Amino acid sequence: MSRASIIESIKTPLGFFALAILILEAGLLGSLGFTPAEIHDDTLYIFAGLMVLLILCVLFIEKKSSLDLDSLGLTLGTEIFYSFDPYISNLPDNEREEAYQSLIAQMKLSSDTKNKVIREKIAEVISERASIKY
Repeated sequence: MSRASIIESIKTPLGFFALAILILEAGLLGSLGFTPAEIHDDTLYIFAGLMVLLILCVLFIEKKSSLDLDSLGLTLGTEIFYSFDPYISNLPDNEREEAYQSLIAQMKLSSDTKNKVIREKIAEVISERASIKY
């Protein structure tokens, strides 16, 4: 496998951090060969500490990004509701509810799996604002 194909295979931040851990691990373990035998234990403790720190950073960043997606879905859902509602507010209640159910169903049934969290949050917000159970 060439270097270019390895770099091209990294598509997410998590993949980048996995590669960073592998590079750091190779460098630290490689450096053990050049250190005196008396400090191998110290080097291994430093290595383990760096690995734990890097893994905790990755978990923190991944958790933060999922929270951001939730917030984005809330904001978009509210904006979509306030943009859509004036146009259907003059409809009879059953037709208005049907229009919202159609919009919610479209959000939930889309084949786009990449943005599923955002779409589900948008559907939830629209349902709450329109007082519709979905």
